[in-house]
Amino acid sequence: MKKLLFILLFLLPASLCMAATTQIGSPWAVATVQTAINAASDGDTIELTGSGSAAWNSQISIPSTKGITLRVSGGTNGDWNEARTERENTNFPITITTTLTSVSLILITCNSGNSLSRVTGFKFQNTGTLGGVWSAVGVISIRGAGDSAFRVDNNYLDNISAGQMITVFNSSDSRLTGVIDNNTLHDCYYATDPPYGPYGVQVFRLYPTGSGNCAGGAGWTDDFTYGDEHFVFVEDNLIENTAEYTLGQVTTFRYMRHMIEGEMGASFVARYNTLNMSVPQPNAEGQLSGGHGEPIDVHGLCLCTGSGHGFRGAEIYNNKFLGTDIGNAIVPKGGSWLIYDNEFDGTLDGEYVLWLEFRARPTVCASTCSSLCPCVDGYHQCATDDPDYYPLPEQIADTYLWGNTDDDTPITSTVDPSNYVPHYIQEARDYFESDDLADAKVDGLDAGYTPYTYPHPLTGGSASPSGTVVVEGGITESDVVTGGKALVITLSDDTWVATVGADNAITTALIAGIDSNKSEATGWDAVVKANMVYTDVARTSDTVVTITLGEEATYDITASETIEVTIPATAVASEVEIVATPTFIISVDTPASSGHAIGYSATGHGAAYNASGHTVTSE
Repeated sequence: MKKLLFILLFLLPASLCMAATTQIGSPWAVATVQTAINAASDGDTIELTGSGSAAWNSQISIPSTKGITLRVSGGTNGDWNEARTERENTNFPITITTTLTSVSLILITCNSGNSLSRVTGFKFQNTGTLGGVWSAVGVISIRGAGDSAFRVDNNYLDNISAGQMITVFNSSDSRLTGVIDNNTLHDCYYATDPPYGPYGVQVFRLYPTGSGNCAGGAGWTDDFTYGDEHFVFVEDNLIENTAEYTLGQVTTFRYMRHMIEGEMGASFVARYNTLNMSVPQPNAEGQLSGGHGEPIDVHGLCLCTGSGHGFRGAEIYNNKFLGTDIGNAIVPKGGSWLIYDNEFDGTLDGEYVLWLEFRARPTVCASTCSSLCPCVDGYHQCATDDPDYYPLPEQIADTYLWGNTDDDTPITSTVDPSNYVPHYIQEARDYFESDDLADAKVDGLDAGYTPYTYPHPLTGGSASPSGTVVVEGGITESDVVTGGKALVITLSDDTWVATVGADNAITTALIAGIDSNKSEATGWDAVVKANMVYTDVARTSDTVVTITLGEEATYDITASETIEVTIPATAVASEVEIVATPTFIISVDTPASSGHAIGYSATGHGAAYNASGHTVTSE
């Protein structure tokens, strides 16, 4: 009866079934990977296995017709050390190199109704230079078409030369949201123009409204609410430029102009990042010139016929600013900002937060700002202290700061003293230096403000298997034959959907994700997993599922099996697939033992399925 039910469940429509995973081994050719993406369905995963390196000299594209996860098996940027200055326990089995110059290495095009598009677990290096500044060409570029989401995480960009490293270009009237998290950008630079330097993470809204070349207008007509999901989230990344390189007899510097940057109606949240700027600005030959980069910078309304509308707004909190060569740490030139609880532990040659307004600087505006801006009412190329000019369109407003420190000493922001800037940007009117969140709400911040969920829901949670099938020393092959053991899967930072364990496609997909690394005719996949049905799966709490293994008289293996549990996105509230850790091993019976043993594998991953009476629990 169990086998009949299992067969019937797999006859459900494809749209209800678990997304598929296609594994690709060495040499990981571009054509092979792209062919797999083209053949995949929405929600599928393309997984690169093994270790080594591959040259990708043509673009990989995830099209707008589907959401795909592209990942390296075992690829991870690990965890923060205690001081949040370095990443520990990293593992990048596969390094991708490229000689591309005119197109992004990986292009993701999101679209309404698609599953999450994700790139994770890669190490990237290049020769030559990817694109130019503002070209939208980088290592990974994300474009939006409709309400959709993406995730770029756990990648290592190593000494990349490019105009920008990770770019987000929302080119539709709908909202593109997503998260860029747990990546390292290490000593990335711009070989074509070393003193200009590249951008690390760059966010554009782009979609035009009104007449003229005024990209980004939708960012100023959309609702803008602090604390909601309609931002691009940049969190838990390490962006560092720390080293000098000797080329022959010449010392050269890997310099980055801005580590996080926004323009054209964009909005982002930058939180829990460490930004280490310890390399000075070089000259054209890559040698020391004495200038300094600015870790976070945005463009305001000025060059509207070329750069469109100004940046819309940001939340900057719980970041760590390190390094010996920081200019101004945060440079807002327009829009609305929350800046709080940041640590400034580096050496600054400028200000912690510097408020700028180019239109109020006669020496700058005449040569930099557009003479006309047809899509913005009340635009002035060069503003004076005429009271009728205030407020300037898209200038700094509705902005609050609190809790920012340097070596535990509270710090404040600074208004550019040049020309008429202090006339347009004033404390207690356009921005507020508050004591804390409660005081900011007294000063005018929305009383309902709370930060958006951290970590971002798109990052999902984690899962740990335990129970009587995952014990020190393991269980034997005979234990699997006898049955009665339990696998418990416990979730962290996520919850099981209410219908896990019911007679439905979600439970079927969960069972299908308990997978062996072998394919023996009488092994785990062919016997134990094939005999599991929904009655073996019990949701015992919001965070725990237990799967009970039944008797499996025909289970018989000739080599140990490693079992990994992959929890489908449909089974958890975050709607993000989770690979449980550690894996566990079922060992072959030996003369000294009458059963196979299930123990922990060297990789530290683990998961298990219920066959016909054993219990598996997940939380």
